[in-house]
Amino acid sequence: EKRERERRREARGVLRVREKELPWEMDSRCMRKVATGATVGGSLGGAIGAMYGTYEAFRYQIPGLYKIRYIGQTTVSSAAIFGLFLGAGSFLQCGRSSGGY
Repeated sequence: EKRERERRREARGVLRVREKELPWEMDSRCMRKVATGATVGGSLGGAIGAMYGTYEAFRYQIPGLYKIRYIGQTTVSSAAIFGLFLGAGSFLQCGRSSGGY
């Protein structure tokens, strides 16, 4: 009867809670958090880099199409740096909370 109840619960989508996660599940969840952190950091860094690059391009009166190049460079570099650091921070936080790494 107990086994039948568990089977019905699993069929409905109710997962039972395990006391300990399996190692590959913990790694998968951790890598998902790191990827999410890097994505959010890249998006935020790109937005800030675009605004800052536009401000500097007009402030220092960069001529013609060099403005677009300069704005693109600041956008990409800012996105890369923000993404790297937010991803690394997520990795450290994930290792701290799960007891690994």
